[in-house]
Amino acid sequence: MPKQITQNPSLAATGHDLVEVRKAQPFTTTLAVSAGTGLAHPAIMQLIRKYIADFQEFGLLTFQIAPRKGNRHGGGNVEYAELNEDQATYLITLFRNNDVVRRFKIRLVKAFRAAITEIERLTHQKQDPQWQLIRDETKVGFKWMSDTLKETRESVGKATMPHHFQNEARMINAVLAGKHGKLDRNTLSASDLVLMAELQRLNAVLIGQNMPYKDRKAVLMDRAVKKLAA
Repeated sequence: MPKQITQNPSLAATGHDLVEVRKAQPFTTTLAVSAGTGLAHPAIMQLIRKYIADFQEFGLLTFQIAPRKGNRHGGGNVEYAELNEDQATYLITLFRNNDVVRRFKIRLVKAFRAAITEIERLTHQKQDPQWQLIRDETKVGFKWMSDTLKETRESVGKATMPHHFQNEARMINAVLAGKHGKLDRNTLSASDLVLMAELQRLNAVLIGQNMPYKDRKAVLMDRAVKKLAA
């Protein structure tokens, strides 16, 4: 049984952080399990190596290396394991229950179920011809926005570099998602894609009017809020 280093529920991983999806397959990591249960990560890894043959009955067991950030014991890297649903379920059967561990087990089961439901939704969505048409509208919107940006900058003797296009795409993503970062259009619903295409077209018009970036973002935010509230 891994040593209990904390029982602070605030350290528990949320469902969003707990299960990731890669190539339509959900998985969690021993790092997420450690954060969620408060159990020492080295002890969890020791358990996995002790019963590695058992884990491999449920599929290939993958080990990764990550930087050890914010660790009180210093820098360096940390090895962790990626676990599919069956492997993660088997792992938690090896843990002795307390309130934190028991609640984590519930979150883990729900997080995998939510991930699988989302994978099924995306699979069905991609097979919908209407959704594909709407997604293509965002490609048209991005091209219109990019062409307008390039023409507007050229009209005043400015070159347009790749990061200028990227900044506009990031702004649209931030307005739509409420935060900066990459946004996978394949995961968006039809209504979100419609809004993205509308924001791209509006931004192209504002760029053509030489409206500053900050002001354009405010206009786009206002449009998005009104659309989402409707």
